[in-house]
Amino acid sequence: MDEFIYDGENESLQKILELSEEKVKIICHKCKNELLILHNWRDSLKCNKRPGIYCPINEKHLCIWFIMSDRREELWRRFYQRQEERKNENY
Repeated sequence: MDEFIYDGENESLQKILELSEEKVKIICHKCKNELLILHNWRDSLKCNKRPGIYCPINEKHLCIWFIMSDRREELWRRFYQRQEERKNENY
């Protein structure tokens, strides 16, 4: 299998990551171009994006962001901070 067409379904996300590591081309289901898969921050910074899976032609076709464990705490801290700010604005 040299190519795999990915439609963005969560059920096959792990399979996509494994195939990508095996150098299988992962193809956009809409435009048939090879998807950009950025596994970590080092790779993503080269492309000025977040870690994830992107269609290189149009991110409306496919755009999945990964939440990396080293940033998870920051993400949740911001989330709860924004919730508090919104709650305070409503009073």
